[in-house]
Amino acid sequence: MSDDSFFLYYRESFVATGEMDLECKLEIVEQDLNIPGRILLQDKPGWRCRSSLHWHSELEFVYMIHGCMEARVNGQEYRIHDGEFYFVDHEEIHINAAPDKTAVQKYLVVLLSYEELKKYCENLEQYVIHVNGNEKVRGEIDGLLKQLVQYEESEPPYSQVLVNQVILQLYYIFLTKCLEPRVYFPREKGDVRYAKQIIRYIQTHFREKITMNMLADEVGLSPHYMSKYFKAVTNMNLSKYLGRVRVENANRELVSGDRTVTEVALDNGFANVKSYINTCKHVYGMTPAEYKKKQGKQSSIAETYSDDDYFQ
Repeated sequence: MSDDSFFLYYRESFVATGEMDLECKLEIVEQDLNIPGRILLQDKPGWRCRSSLHWHSELEFVYMIHGCMEARVNGQEYRIHDGEFYFVDHEEIHINAAPDKTAVQKYLVVLLSYEELKKYCENLEQYVIHVNGNEKVRGEIDGLLKQLVQYEESEPPYSQVLVNQVILQLYYIFLTKCLEPRVYFPREKGDVRYAKQIIRYIQTHFREKITMNMLADEVGLSPHYMSKYFKAVTNMNLSKYLGRVRVENANRELVSGDRTVTEVALDNGFANVKSYINTCKHVYGMTPAEYKKKQGKQSSIAETYSDDDYFQ
């Protein structure tokens, strides 16, 4: 799947609350009080199912109940349908979107505490948890995820006891059947450390002028190699990623206040208004003025879930 085809859904959708974004960042998961993680049953139209490029400490499953979801995890692409799931390991960069933005998608998000798992394996950082493509465990995990769906839908008495039981079973499977020695291949696709460093720099300095040479100096790579490396890890062109960060922040400011298009463009790193408008049209399929108008119409829609429901 190409960068443009995957983000077609992004260009055709828009932010309803002004709080979701296209930035790539470290997310902090607010865990439930009685379980080591967070479990969320989602049921919403496809245009509300997209996430930003991000990573977090928690281990994550996305289990599709009805619909279709596409995801990219550390550069690997997945498409899941009814009864299928994908897994995200500790601190893996990932992003997802529903290809059908109008159809209702129903799925379960399971976020499990990495720190809790470390209590059973002190040297856990030396391993990766191999689930995607691990046919030995997918059947077992599928059955456990189905149980979680059942508990979330039926809410039986003392359901959190049942949920904790399933989580412990998942932890046991991780520890006994999924651990593989972590091997770093510096400057290769499997090593995302440079990508995170690039992302953090862009998040901090996107309002300023940023050149490829500046980014390359920051991470100690040649500009040519850095560009190829970032595309290999995220499947996104560096300049396009920078533009997305800028346009999302500019649109947020445009919608939330009385500032002009020119003001928000220049304050968010765009060289001129034309660059802002072209980027907005590429990402959202509309001009900043059209985005503000359409976003305003949707601000009254009741939303049952957003990134902020579990990223605080």
